[in-house]
Amino acid sequence: MKSSRAAWLARGILGIVLGLRASAAARSPSCEQPERIVLANGIEVLLVAEPASPTLAVVSSVHVGTRHDPPGYEGLAHFVRHLTFRDAPGFAGAQALYQAAGAFRVNAQSSRDTTDYYALLPAAQLERALWIEARRLGMGLDALDEPGASQEREVLQREWSADYEKSPGQVLAQAVDESLFAPQHPYRGARETEASLSRQTLPEARAFFARYYRPERVRLVLLGGFDVARAKVLLERHLGSLPAGARADGQALVERECAAARRPSAAPSAQRLVLFTPLRREFLEVYWPLAAGEDGQRWRGVMAMFESALSEVAQQAALSQDVWVRLEQQELGGFWKLHLEMAPGQKLDLAEPLIRRVLKELRKDTPDASRLLARQQAFELSEQLQGADALGRALGLARRECSVATCVTTSELVAPSLFDELDRFSLDRALVVERRARAGSPSEGSIERSR
Repeated sequence: MKSSRAAWLARGILGIVLGLRASAAARSPSCEQPERIVLANGIEVLLVAEPASPTLAVVSSVHVGTRHDPPGYEGLAHFVRHLTFRDAPGFAGAQALYQAAGAFRVNAQSSRDTTDYYALLPAAQLERALWIEARRLGMGLDALDEPGASQEREVLQREWSADYEKSPGQVLAQAVDESLFAPQHPYRGARETEASLSRQTLPEARAFFARYYRPERVRLVLLGGFDVARAKVLLERHLGSLPAGARADGQALVERECAAARRPSAAPSAQRLVLFTPLRREFLEVYWPLAAGEDGQRWRGVMAMFESALSEVAQQAALSQDVWVRLEQQELGGFWKLHLEMAPGQKLDLAEPLIRRVLKELRKDTPDASRLLARQQAFELSEQLQGADALGRALGLARRECSVATCVTTSELVAPSLFDELDRFSLDRALVVERRARAGSPSEGSIERSR
């Protein structure tokens, strides 16, 4: 067993060198140390100048997400996001404008907390990018008409029908939210449905935009090849002239919402959900909740080693070829998630004993700190040679958090003392989700709960 445990640890270290799937980015966003300015109208700007870079990453993050959807209008934030990209007669949308500026990538994404618009374009197009973002905020949805909004609503309904209508994952995701978060928590809200999408109208979208797309709710990130002094002049010229909202302090807004999220008592974490399916594919998922303000990044080195060790052992035993661990860090809470899919013919009951065994062995053989540090430094050097993804870094900086994150250093990521905290990831302190095959189940979505 001793040699086997050493092999697990060696492979876990290799997992750190090859890449940390458990984290959205290999570096902590707080390590970027951007220059921060706040315009008079409340727009927060983060600047990371890299003069030698030929590209510019631009992220305009609006502090509004799916948790802000009004009851009965779930999907409204999603609808508004679509409309902000849409062309209209005599009016070019942001997508077309960015493409005309030579952008390599243009898109947007929604989370529970934010709507993030992002683009990667030639660094020489800095002023054009700032003009586009000011135009998006200043004009809003005024140029759109009802036929265009109706067409976009149909696009959302087709997306929902293709991605969610027949997806058991939506039923399971709702059950997971109800298990991880207390009843009053904003993340317990309902999800978009065919009925809620059908209610979306252009007047509703315009009212939503007017309420939330205000300067004090915007965080703009510029990362890449630009001159800071020139950028500040252009920011004032294009974005500084937008009228201020009722509140010009976005950080105070974040603090109030974080305080509200902490007030409800934490939802019980030691729970079990069983999703029955007519399919033969079975899996086990484990969720370890994170409270608002708790930084899950500090465990990513340890969790990468856990993932690597568990994956190797599961493959050797022919139990599974699909094992991963990921961090879902959100503004008002989140979770670490383990996913283990069983190989055909293998029983799901074998998964939990295997997980417990690997966690126990990792605690028993804490690796040498200097060896881990050398491996982590090799990983970071490899990243520097390959070049980090600018948009990923910029999106990381745009994310809101309930506490000011501290830069996670290399030595902290691999500190042996973190292995003493593996009790934090006990199955007895987690939400365990089983997906079990059951003959005769008419459809996926039948869920049983237990504690």
